[in-house]
Amino acid sequence: LNALRGVYNFSSSPVANSVGEGVHVGGTITWNGQKPQDVDPRVLSYLDFENADPVPEEVTCWELLAFTIKVRVTFLSASEQVAMVDQVLDMLSLAEFAQTPYGHLSPAQQRLARVAREVVGCAGIVFLHDPCNGLSAMDSVVLVQTLAHLAQKHGYAVTISLPDLAPGLVSVLSQSIVLASDGRVVYQGAMQRASAWFGVQGLEQRPDFSHKTPHDLVPLYAEFSTGDLLVHGVRLLPHALLDSLVIANADSDAARAMRRAAVEVR
Repeated sequence: LNALRGVYNFSSSPVANSVGEGVHVGGTITWNGQKPQDVDPRVLSYLDFENADPVPEEVTCWELLAFTIKVRVTFLSASEQVAMVDQVLDMLSLAEFAQTPYGHLSPAQQRLARVAREVVGCAGIVFLHDPCNGLSAMDSVVLVQTLAHLAQKHGYAVTISLPDLAPGLVSVLSQSIVLASDGRVVYQGAMQRASAWFGVQGLEQRPDFSHKTPHDLVPLYAEFSTGDLLVHGVRLLPHALLDSLVIANADSDAARAMRRAAVEVR
């Protein structure tokens, strides 16, 4: 996310202090085809949900968004600002909680309110780090489903980093990049095709996966889908198998299509 939002200086390498010793950052980042420096900074928002929540608990959802839009979006009239606040609350399933104090919202609703504040402030590209941190599995699914609705139905670009996933959350995601602990790409592409792809790589049978995991985790993994096994178990795979997955992904249709697109852009 730091690379995508332009934190790193791509003209200098390696970025040892920010990324880690021996890790290089390169390539070209564009936002909707434009260089980051040519885009209004309000267009992009980054929220780190591992950080403390700065919103006062007594402020209602509507008041939070109304204050934000009044400060950030000065080119709209007062009536247009009110209409936009109501629209964003509806987009993020918060309309019925418009007059609810922030402190009385559920943890998932509080996080959606923080996203709504960025959207009403002109953000069309939203980066979220670990929005499911500390949430229950049910709240995590509801949260990600709402964010998916924001992206698919309303055209916002929503990118989420998820260090850990609740079981069943995989099916809610659309496009994904799964990284090994060393940062290499294990899988990229549509999440709905992940199970089939990993099946081709030899992980379609539960026993095939289970004998590679610690014995006490086998019953736990038995409850998950293949997609869940992928995300939760990738850290437990032996290096040889992990290497084969990285190589297979590099030669996958998704990776080839990405390389072709990069060539076409250049």
